[in-house]
Order: sequence, then structure tokens, then C-alpha cells
Amino acid sequence: MRILLASAFILAALLSAGGAIQNSQQPQSPDFVKSTELNSAAVKLFNEAKYDEALPLETQALELREKAVGPNDAELIPILKNLGEIHKSMARSQESAASFERALKLAEKAYGPNDIRLTPILDPLAVVEYRLKHATNAENLFAKSLKIKEAKLGPQDIEIAETAFNLGQVYAARANYKAASPMFSRAIAIWETGGVPQRAKLVKALENQVLVLTGLGKNAEADKAQNRIAELSTSAPGRVVDFGVLNGKALALVTPAYPEAARIDRAQGEVRVQVMIDEIGRVISAKALNPGAVHQALVFAAENAARKCRFSPTLVAGQPVQVRGIIIFNFVRQ
Repeated sequence: MRILLASAFILAALLSAGGAIQNSQQPQSPDFVKSTELNSAAVKLFNEAKYDEALPLETQALELREKAVGPNDAELIPILKNLGEIHKSMARSQESAASFERALKLAEKAYGPNDIRLTPILDPLAVVEYRLKHATNAENLFAKSLKIKEAKLGPQDIEIAETAFNLGQVYAARANYKAASPMFSRAIAIWETGGVPQRAKLVKALENQVLVLTGLGKNAEADKAQNRIAELSTSAPGRVVDFGVLNGKALALVTPAYPEAARIDRAQGEVRVQVMIDEIGRVISAKALNPGAVHQALVFAAENAARKCRFSPTLVAGQPVQVRGIIIFNFVRQ
């Protein structure tokens, strides 16, 4: 499962605005001034997705900032956060984690363990830890961020929804559906009040809720969430209807063969494949939502099987529409 995970959703959607690269205004020593100038230049390059050019500038900015204030000053926090974001965008997860961890230690010392200013560090660090397959660390970091936000922000704050959704994804990826469901419910309740700007996030949260409710055997509640997805989709522009889990709706649901590579590695697990179905019921795209959580051979087998599935055309107001949904494949070790 992807988190700000979300790159598709997880992991752009998964990071809060507070985690974005930012500038800082500080005292005017020569080294400090130069570090601030380099940081500004790096921010500009980062926003243009020129990460290879931004990285050396931000690295030099950190070196100068350390010369100006020492290695343990809170003035290093914004530079370290920026470095963490650059490394993360370059898929340099180890380096990103190191930068965020150092920023977090300085922030906890400077602000205390429960200050809201910790959350823009906790959230992206949790994402990186998840990418490194440190699921327990990611879970703990998101949980701490959520606890702080709940104590410091209003109950309907979008920041709470973002972190609750991310934490729910981590729980769901670990098959802890009982813990995941209330997290998705929390995000859904907040995003339901957000109107059109939050619609895409709301649909994504509902799709995840359908998955975990199905896993819990709460079929009536899963159907209710799926109906809400359909309502949102048919009222949105573009005439693409989201239908959540599609296993029971297929005319021909192809069962993938267990791959030999997975057999050798004794791999098993659940693969969730997001598909787009055209107006006549053919699958026109298929992409696994949790490729990092299971054996790659299982991912390929599931995606190939999904492309061969067939569905009845879906009509809205008498007109055929495209459908987006999820097919779940369960592979048992053989």
C-alpha cells in the first residue's frame, strides 16, 4: 500500500502542508546570511523539481548554518527538514530519515515533546520509515503526530484527517483492520465537510474503508461506503464512477496462477489492484496499490490477471461510463 503513501494519492496526499519546504528568517551573521540565501535558492529548485541541483545547495546551507550556530541549535531545524524533503523526493530514504530524525531531536529539545511544531517532521519521517519497511516505526510516528494534532487543533481540522488516513493505511497494510477502520472513519468525517476540494481524498478514504470493512466481514457497512463512493462519483465531472471492491461484480474474474518465483521464495499475501474499466466492460488499466508490501512476482501476476477480467457495462442516467475500482487477489503459499 502506498502512503503519501501518498504517491498516487499516498503518499502527495499523504504529507501535510506543514511538512513542505520553507524559508526561515534568522540573525544576520555572514555564514547565517549565506546559508539563508542558499536555502532560498534550494527551495526554488525544489519547487521546480530540480532535486539534483537543490541537494548540494541545501547541504552547503546546513554546513554554513552549523558554523554560525553550532550543531545543536534549533536554527538548524528548517534546513534539516528541507534536506529531508529533498532526499525523500529523490528516493534516498536512508538519508531522508537521518535528516528528519536529527530535526526531530532538535525540535523536541527546543519545543518539548508535544508541540504542534513537531508534526511537520513526524509525518514525513513516518512516510520515509514506511518506505524503508519499518512499519512499526511509521505507525508510532503517525500515532504521535495524530495525538498532538488532536490536542492542539480543532476536531475538524484537515491536518487531523491527513494523519488519520495515513495511520489507517499503515494499519491496513499490516492487516490490522480493526485499528484501521476508525482511522478511515475519522478522515471520512472531516473530508465529508470539505466539499469539492476534498472530494478526491474522501473517495480514497472510502475506498480504503470498503477494503477494511470487507476484511472485517462487515459487508453491510462496506456496501454503505461503496454506495457513497458511487454517489460522489456520479455527481463529479468526468463521468468516471468509483465502485470500491469489484470482485463480486465481474462477469469473468480471472484467478492468477501462483508464480514459480513466489513458490521458490515461499511468498504469499494480498494484492489490491486498482483498475479502470471502459464503457463496454473491458479493463483498460491495472496497477497494484500495495506493490511494496508483497513479493513482486505476486504483483505482476495479479496485475496481469486483472487486465483479463471482464465486467458488465455501467450505465448512469442511461449512458455508459468508465468505472474505477479495486480487485483483490489473495495468494496462499504453495
